[in-house]
Amino acid sequence: MADIYEVRTFKDIYKAILEELKVQESDTVTLNRIKRDINMEYLNEIIPYSDWTWIKDKISLVHKAYYNTGTVNVTKDSNSITFSSAPSESQTGNLFFTTGYNEIYTIKSHTAGSTTATLNTKYNGTSNSTSAFKIILDGIPLPNDLIDTTKVYHDHNKYSMDALGSTEFLELSLNSRRREGFPEYYSITEYEEPEKYLTISGLPALSTRASSGLIRTLVFASDVSSILNEGESIEISSAGDDNYNGEYIIESISTTIVKYIGKEKLTESATSDGTLIVKTKDTSNTFERYRKLKVYPDINNVDINLHLEYTKRIVPLKEDTDEPIIPIQDRIVLIYAALSKAWSRMRNPEEALRNFQLFDRKISKMVSKQPDSRDLPKMKMNSIYLAAKRTNNRLKKFKDF
Repeated sequence: MADIYEVRTFKDIYKAILEELKVQESDTVTLNRIKRDINMEYLNEIIPYSDWTWIKDKISLVHKAYYNTGTVNVTKDSNSITFSSAPSESQTGNLFFTTGYNEIYTIKSHTAGSTTATLNTKYNGTSNSTSAFKIILDGIPLPNDLIDTTKVYHDHNKYSMDALGSTEFLELSLNSRRREGFPEYYSITEYEEPEKYLTISGLPALSTRASSGLIRTLVFASDVSSILNEGESIEISSAGDDNYNGEYIIESISTTIVKYIGKEKLTESATSDGTLIVKTKDTSNTFERYRKLKVYPDINNVDINLHLEYTKRIVPLKEDTDEPIIPIQDRIVLIYAALSKAWSRMRNPEEALRNFQLFDRKISKMVSKQPDSRDLPKMKMNSIYLAAKRTNNRLKKFKDF
């Protein structure tokens, strides 16, 4: 707790309310109602009340240049590729394409300093042992507290970048996917999950793999029935045959034998496989989802610093030491708001009205203190529309001529 004369933390706020109501902290039912009231007013009334400057933030992110050192060995119908020069950083999750072939692949796995990598799907182009290539970023992870961007810009353009929805952004990028240059447009992805599968502690070595149609069978060196479960989600990777790789659900377990349904029919007798890896889905929910910033064009030969201005996501107050994002001199507004609800619940309309009026005056003063240099709302024409309009006008003049 802060100094007894300060209203700084969550505990300072709810204790001030308890004192006003003459309620003991040991009355947990009332205490929990007050905590709920504070958060309801904080998140549902005060935060959305105005475009507060204190819920804004800035950050700079690096959009890295493409990687194309050396050549790459690609084989048709294989998802394994080999670089002539090993990338010093892990390329997992980045996008990969070869010169002269249109398809773009995601690198599913790569270890920093390794010459080999695995693509998310089989390579469909012509086999080539010395193909030129490029690896580019598939977006930049954003801060977990970001709700929305208000501006994205960089120092290579005199205008801020245009924000596009996911569909419009996809259509634009597909129109000229290999275009190179400094970014002009951006889009924010939906929430993505971090790594979902974990190494299984104590899992015995795999003896053999086999397949009959869609039924895949894995036989382990010892009993796995106490380690894996029917209906559990697993990830198979690095198998000698790519038909075994992917995310699946265990259909059945019998001591050392695990069966699951594959994606394509395959007939194979029992075969040893020393590289196949089995992982299990992480169900702990301890990870945080995140979003990505995608830009276009996204193929550049230099690193680019992207500057973001954004609105922060505000989380509920839970721990005694949690502090609201509201400036300390204005946090009393939470006391007035919660007291108005509490007195109303306790059938004291006079005190409820008095605290509501105090709340109303305080929040009005908070709004009046907002900087008067903020931009006024304005409409901005989409640059894609303007470019198309100019093209049509030029064509019209040419026809008239």
